[in-house]
Amino acid sequence: MLVCPRCGDKYEETDLRTMCPRCLVALEKREVAAGEPAAATPDTTMPQVRMPEARTPRATTVEVAAAPPTEAPAKEPTPVPLRAAPRERAERREPPRPSGAQPAPPTVHPHEEYSDLSTIGWAILAAFLTILAARGTIGLLLGEPHLFALIWTAGLWLLVVLTTRMWLYRYHLRAVQFHFPSSIGLGSEVAYRLVLTPARRLPVDCATLLLRAEERVRSFSNNAEKTLRVERFRTIVEICRDIILAGNQEAVFAGTFTLPEHVPPSFAGEHNSVLWTARVWVGMPGWRPDVRKRLDLTVLAVVPPKPEEPAAPESSEIPLPALEACGARLTLNAPLDAEGRVRVRAGESVEGRLLLRPREQVGCRRILLEVGYAVASRGHDERRTIQTETLWEGELEADREIEVPVNLDLPAAGPVSYYGQNFDIHWSARIRVDIPMWTDLVATIPVVVEPAARAATSP
Repeated sequence: MLVCPRCGDKYEETDLRTMCPRCLVALEKREVAAGEPAAATPDTTMPQVRMPEARTPRATTVEVAAAPPTEAPAKEPTPVPLRAAPRERAERREPPRPSGAQPAPPTVHPHEEYSDLSTIGWAILAAFLTILAARGTIGLLLGEPHLFALIWTAGLWLLVVLTTRMWLYRYHLRAVQFHFPSSIGLGSEVAYRLVLTPARRLPVDCATLLLRAEERVRSFSNNAEKTLRVERFRTIVEICRDIILAGNQEAVFAGTFTLPEHVPPSFAGEHNSVLWTARVWVGMPGWRPDVRKRLDLTVLAVVPPKPEEPAAPESSEIPLPALEACGARLTLNAPLDAEGRVRVRAGESVEGRLLLRPREQVGCRRILLEVGYAVASRGHDERRTIQTETLWEGELEADREIEVPVNLDLPAAGPVSYYGQNFDIHWSARIRVDIPMWTDLVATIPVVVEPAARAATSP
């Protein structure tokens, strides 16, 4: 008899098992003692693993509405040209516009008043320095000269000259006032006013006003900075000549002059600029120091209105050979010059439309409009984008016509197109077809920005 040593189950010797099916332990052979029960009939089936019973889901009743009657599918409409809705352009930051783009009122610059106390102070300082300089000079003449003593004495005499001139300046003048506008327009009439208050009888040889425009270009080479200066405009206005001013009485000199329209307006770039200055000079005879005053100006890009100027045509078609693959045609409500450039005044907005009808599909992401200017300089070139707008998003399908509105917004603060000696300013509008993983298609439209027309009611 075969017996399991763990659970005690008994099996007949005729059974072919060698292991207990329950305990998986080898069976041992034993002899059956008298009176011991016979082995039970073995279970020939393998023990089965009972899996957890699955729960029967509850049936949920869902009410389904009756389906509408089936209709025949509508025919696909004939493709029509697409018209892109005008997009709201994102607010862009422009340079602050001048106050109505008009010349500023006259301002007092500078205003100087000299008291008797300051005059006495400068006189005492000049006398003290004169004594020190004289003592140093006597020491050099009588003793052995030294380099340090020579330099010290020369410096003292220089201070004596400067302080004496400051004392004489305050000794003869009580106050100086110069009235001149800080900003003027092209072709405008400019008023000036010079007020002198002498402390005593004062002769004047000549008084002039110098108005000057200078073109500056900064260039860097071999760690050295160099500035190129070219005078672009210069005019001298004579205020008075050969007069004698009475003491303790205001002498007022006023006048006007007209600034030409063809002169360049002010421009301030990073490395290129056009600077305007006004200088007043009052010459006095003898040791009396001259009066010199300097004022930085801003010449605005505005001109007087011209009623006889012909009206601009309604529309002008701009060729776009670079966008031939897109079948692009551009129309703008602005005139063209002889070279095919778009003419527009500063501060104006030019409207138009862009038509696209490609013969083949163009896999572009979007179409952009970029408006800006570039400075071509003998020093460092500059480039600035004023306006960036998305005209279209998505691909261009073949033989599908698309119409997109276009708006060119030019800032009123300029700059305007400029052609100088050391640098030029060129405006342009670019239509860019953004193609992923490939070279973009770019069409450049040259633009000439002219000075804005000043309102007829402005002073």
